[in-house]
Amino acid sequence: MAAVLNIIRYLARFSVFFVTNCYGLFSYMMWTTLLSPLRILWPAAYWKFESFVFKGLQSFVIIWMGRGDYKVIEAGDDIRKLSEEEAVVMCNHQSTADTPLVMLALWPKGSCMNNSFWIMDWVFRFTNFGLISTMRRDFFIKQGKETRDKQAQQLINHLKGCFMPQGRKWIILFPEGGFLRKRIETSHSYARKNGYPILNNVTLPRIGALKAIFDTIGAPERSPSNEDMTNETPLDESDPERPLKWVVDMTIAYRNSTADPPDMLGMCVGFREKQNMYVHYRAYPLSCIPRDSEGLLKWLYDRYVEKERMLDYFQSHGTFPSDSEDRPQVLSSLSAREVTYDWLSVGLYQAFYIISAYIHYTCVIKPLWSMVF
Repeated sequence: MAAVLNIIRYLARFSVFFVTNCYGLFSYMMWTTLLSPLRILWPAAYWKFESFVFKGLQSFVIIWMGRGDYKVIEAGDDIRKLSEEEAVVMCNHQSTADTPLVMLALWPKGSCMNNSFWIMDWVFRFTNFGLISTMRRDFFIKQGKETRDKQAQQLINHLKGCFMPQGRKWIILFPEGGFLRKRIETSHSYARKNGYPILNNVTLPRIGALKAIFDTIGAPERSPSNEDMTNETPLDESDPERPLKWVVDMTIAYRNSTADPPDMLGMCVGFREKQNMYVHYRAYPLSCIPRDSEGLLKWLYDRYVEKERMLDYFQSHGTFPSDSEDRPQVLSSLSAREVTYDWLSVGLYQAFYIISAYIHYTCVIKPLWSMVF
């Protein structure tokens, strides 16, 4: 009997997942297609509306995963203060669950996720999120030595042509370039060959995309001063050509993730057991990060060695260790807490998408179908 009830529950949740995907993707594609002339005639208005409907799409993830079965627990720096600032969010990468987890964790934090810019592996172009990202002009990167320099230049051009004109705020980046289980052997081999640390909870990251971002939109390099080391670091200095001033190091953790990481579909449908998902934030002013290739590589590897220690501690204790790192403390810290959502906003976004799907079907698709057939 219990097995039958579970099957019914899985089918019900899959139905919700399937139906919401259908009317959500349909309405988003219709809005962006119908309003596409505004991209030329009035781009500011177009991208403002697109940011609204994109945040509405992310509310679907809350419907699928954020209803209590998979809670998000966050700790570390209180990054809400940066929600209107330009920042790079660099995340460790374990499975397909990471992307919706980032959305769940950051959705309540102001407009940063409305105006997010995603850098992801090119294979994601062929997913439902990849279709949306193509319309939004996010960046798909191809891995490999033979395309490295070309991809870096394409990213630079893309940042100049898309990120700044579209008014994006946060760049979401996975520096490892692939899932932990797929890259760990290559990472170990590369580390042994070059004398780098052997990491088991993360893999050695790549600096190409981060270096291109810093060189293109990073605030001009300057020597750290006492101002950087206090809680009075100003957040309102503006440089429209090079607005980026922050890096948020986001560590993602699941229990027993190395052996059996969760996956997006399993959590959306519910056949993954209930579990909490954990994120930890550390914010760094860009002025305190080396900008030359060698210095940046060392800084980035140091961050991933810290992630390794944090995830080791997490797997043993179920929580992240207290933040004892010697670094500029520019934001207040927060104790571990559950991320909560404004369910009224979630409901209003769902109503908007359902009504939009009805209008698009009755006023656009149905008349066109009648004309053709």
